[in-house]
Amino acid sequence: MILEDGVLLNNSVTVSHNSIIGKSSFLAPGVVISGNVKIGKENFIGSGTVVSNNTELGDNVITGIGTVITKSVIAGSSVIGNPMKILTEKIKLK
Repeated sequence: MILEDGVLLNNSVTVSHNSIIGKSSFLAPGVVISGNVKIGKENFIGSGTVVSNNTELGDNVITGIGTVITKSVIAGSSVIGNPMKILTEKIKLK
């Protein structure tokens, strides 16, 4: 597991093998990151989110509470739900 600078892991966060969490990302309580996952920089991962094996989240991705991510998400997207639905694509955070 690799945590880059400024990553914040809250209570009860689980990060499995071969995962990379990008710079300045925030993981809320109860997030589960499965093996071989790459999370880009400046992501917000909502409480109870589950990220499945072998997926990638681009930079500046926002996930809502309880989201189940089973496929890769492009940078700048906002996702929510189980199964995951894309709310917006290519948003720009300031």
